[in-house]
Amino acid sequence: MAQPVTLPEPVRPAITWLAQAPEVGVGRLLSALDLARPRLLYATFIDDVLNQMNVTQPVRQQWANVIEALLSLSTGREYLGWAFTDFADGVAGSFDIQLEENGRARIARILREALSKPTLIITAKAWGLYTSAERNYGSAKVITDMRPVFVEAIESPAAWLIVHTLQITFQSEQRGHEFQLAMDDRDLVQLQDTLARAQTKSASLRDQAERLNLSVLSTD
Repeated sequence: MAQPVTLPEPVRPAITWLAQAPEVGVGRLLSALDLARPRLLYATFIDDVLNQMNVTQPVRQQWANVIEALLSLSTGREYLGWAFTDFADGVAGSFDIQLEENGRARIARILREALSKPTLIITAKAWGLYTSAERNYGSAKVITDMRPVFVEAIESPAAWLIVHTLQITFQSEQRGHEFQLAMDDRDLVQLQDTLARAQTKSASLRDQAERLNLSVLSTD
């Protein structure tokens, strides 16, 4: 008998709902996981699966929660190194969900099939690799302002500076952080050149991968 798995709180309601979902919906989910493309971002993968299922509101959000829960479970199974059957049975037997015996048997059957889908596994693994760095980029913006230079405090400014402040947010240790960099116009040009070179390298690598028939994940 598989050891019960401790489930994260956000996963519990989705798994409970899936255990009681209509069989036709479960069938569409499993088929959609075969048809969807692996993605780098959870959100685009979830949208792809939902579109393949052809579901609309109000159940669309519930199915989205289910797919996100499956991605989380896939990561957990990989971390533990368990076989699909053992992990599915462990989730079904978890003390964190309230289900009758037939409901536990049904969710174990569904999870054994869903968690073995390559598209789900690849997407979950890709996100883990993508965010494995100590710091992960969040967003950036530049604030530009003019600052006065005074010779005497009681006089009008003798000159002005144009200063750009680059604000970058990032994730580290599951928390958001921010740092700021002061820049001038020359710094902006250098940064633009650096980013342009990175985009050129990315395009070149994608062309090479296509010629070699390699599958490169994207955020689209």
